[in-house]
Amino acid sequence: MENSKNSKWRQMIRSAMHTNPTSTFGDRDKYKGNIINNKPYGLGAYYWGDSGGFYFGGWREYNREGYGILISSDFESREINNCSGCVVYVGSWSNDDKSGKGTCYDKNGRLIYYGDFINDKPTETYPSTGDYSKYKFENHEYNWGDAYLGETIDGVREGHGIYFWQDGKMWFGGCKDDERNGGGIEISNNGVIKSGTWQKGTCIEECESLNKLSSKCYSSSNSTIEIFRDIPTGIIDIIRAGIITTAGAAVPGTLIPLLDVGAITGAWAVMFVNIANYHHTKLNVETCTKIITGCGAGVFGYLGGSKIFTFLLNAIPGIGTLGAMGINATLNAYFTYAMGKAFHKMLEINDINDQTLDEIAAILLKYFVPIPSLSEIKEIFGLVKEVKS
Repeated sequence: MENSKNSKWRQMIRSAMHTNPTSTFGDRDKYKGNIINNKPYGLGAYYWGDSGGFYFGGWREYNREGYGILISSDFESREINNCSGCVVYVGSWSNDDKSGKGTCYDKNGRLIYYGDFINDKPTETYPSTGDYSKYKFENHEYNWGDAYLGETIDGVREGHGIYFWQDGKMWFGGCKDDERNGGGIEISNNGVIKSGTWQKGTCIEECESLNKLSSKCYSSSNSTIEIFRDIPTGIIDIIRAGIITTAGAAVPGTLIPLLDVGAITGAWAVMFVNIANYHHTKLNVETCTKIITGCGAGVFGYLGGSKIFTFLLNAIPGIGTLGAMGINATLNAYFTYAMGKAFHKMLEINDINDQTLDEIAAILLKYFVPIPSLSEIKEIFGLVKEVKS
């Protein structure tokens, strides 16, 4: 991957960012994308004029948030923070730190790390071991003048990347089978923004608001679930992981009431730890288990009732065990979603450092909504089908 300051892809970045920028910060920094109160918010691209560094992805005010691609200004002398040999980072962000799943690439575009990050640092063996030779970060230049800069598998666009048109238009988002696929944002050379969901290269749905990009239109997991609106993408991924685990525990809980409650409690505890890490709050699994247990009847009364209900459905003709399992998986998923969202909202608004575990549980219950709406049940059921497929 050519890296000189005059390489075509760097020229295309400079040209695109200096043509009708949404905002200019300082003397030379340029921003193109969604804004609120003249602050980056949603998806957008930022170019550091002094260094030549470039980021395209999620923002929350002046902090990188959600999912994005960070490209070093100089592959020879500037590495990504806390990642030796890394000049390109593709992954999740929280409060301007690398947080959640992420991938590091070296100056030759080779994958050198894929795994978790906490507090801007990789948490697993660095560099990663194993054969990742087919995974690259590459620059594809086309005869008609356009260029793609992003992830590939065996040379085919796959993952996340940036597409530059010769006229200065640019796009960031997911790719699959060499075409734009999933959530993304397209910015024309005159600054017109289109945020939405792409399928096989075509935008099939635009976001309702261009100024506040919701997770309905973009998340690192390309979710189209409306209930995740206004939840940061890093939290969405954590909740989705919890849903996958608890939905999978539906089988024993259908056959024997409450048998899956232990598995659900454990999954919630892990989810709480990860949400706490997202909010830079240190909690361990044991503490989170005590918080969940402290919620007592406020949560487990509804959860236990749902378990007995699905057990009784086994005996109803036309529903049977398979139908009851599907309902039980959906209920597990809903309660996981509701608990994850409540815990996130609690930490977003409250400082719990000086609170006892019982006090934390009481605060958490204020944000917990035990009875879902019909639309929530429909969307959760769709999500269960999605994660099981």
